Amino acid sequence: MGNQKQKWTAEEEEALQVGVQRYGAGKWKNILRDPELQPKLISRSNIDLKHKHDLPQNPNFRKTLGSKLRRLVSQGKLEKVQNGYKIKDTLIGTKPADDTQPPAPKEEMDPPVPPKTSAYDDAMREAAETVAIRIADAEHKSFLAAAAVKEVERYAKFDEENDAMLKFAEELLEKCKFGGTASSVEERFALLKLTPPLTPDREFKPLRLDFRQSVHNLTTL
Repeated sequence: MGNQKQKWTAEEEEALQVGVQRYGAGKWKNILRDPELQPKLISRSNIDLKHKHDLPQNPNFRKTLGSKLRRLVSQGKLEKVQNGYKIKDTLIGTKPADDTQPPAPKEEMDPPVPPKTSAYDDAMREAAETVAIRIADAEHKSFLAAAAVKEVERYAKFDEENDAMLKFAEELLEKCKFGGTASSVEERFALLKLTPPLTPDREFKPLRLDFRQSVHNLTTL
């Protein structure tokens, strides 16, 4: 068994440092069994090695600690009581009520400056303008598409009327062949058939008037 009260020698401390470097901290039994270190640590136990290793290695630790404690006492932060020290009551808020003083008014703090949002506002404004432009463009395209559909429907209706008038003219021509001059009727009907067809770039109204005029001419033969 070791003797913890016995002061450590320089040889023992050196052997302990070598053992820690060789086996690592906490391997106290391995250090004591080492053939090279065992004779130097014959009077020490594994508990002695642990305590010695855990203690601060600075030889002036107690001296440094004592000087710091004395300085804190001189500053009024600590109070020496018998063999120890304690924190003064004033430091922990337990000072008697008669010695209390009203707290000093806190300095007025400047109101927090709001962060600059100009860049954010500009970005939001630009995004809103972009969305508005795209919506307007979409509405314009939708309007053009609706107008194109109406135009196609209008021309389809004109084409149906054109076919109906042509069919009526053919039937009327067949009836007129039985009375009247067939040659004049056929010539007029030939002119009716040679009328240029309806196209999107051509006004249909004059063409429809030509059909009606031709039908009127056929009926007056």
